[in-house]
Amino acid sequence: MKLRSLYLLRHGQTVWNLEGRLQGQLDSELTDLGRHQAQSQATILNLLSLPPDVGYHVSPLGRTRHTAKLALGDVPATFDARLMEIGAGDWEGRLRWEILPGSEADEKLPFDMFADAPSGEGLIGLEARIRAFLSDLDAPAVIVSHGVAISMMRGLALGLDRQGMAALGNTQGVVIEITDGKEFIHEA
Repeated sequence: MKLRSLYLLRHGQTVWNLEGRLQGQLDSELTDLGRHQAQSQATILNLLSLPPDVGYHVSPLGRTRHTAKLALGDVPATFDARLMEIGAGDWEGRLRWEILPGSEADEKLPFDMFADAPSGEGLIGLEARIRAFLSDLDAPAVIVSHGVAISMMRGLALGLDRQGMAALGNTQGVVIEITDGKEFIHEA
């Protein structure tokens, strides 16, 4: 997959992130920390030399819209449903420990957990829509999205297999740049 530069921003921490709830395509508000993380992303973006033809693309879910407002300001952005988080079906809104017993909930990576959700979208569905989004890009892009969706995007851009994608961290408050097949994580 031949791509121009990508600048990936995961939404800031939400109330449900803090509680350990699976959000999927449901929403909860950003916490104070989440708002601070988005403001840190604004600082990082201001320090980067973004190409003049960069486009801005945002998942239409509330937590990404709020993050984009804080991190990007008033730049014109395209809201694209293909950037939404993986659908977690019956598990959306539930606590991790309600789904998996004891320490298993802490050990299972979010990528794998979402992939197994009953009535969920699954990794094949997520990959199809992320691949379609990436193939439509014709300019460098700043993208505000979600943890599992960004792991899929990074994996496709870097040529990783599913295990490699699952092992990627999905830190909030950073900007992940992928240029010429190499990844750089920018922190404030």
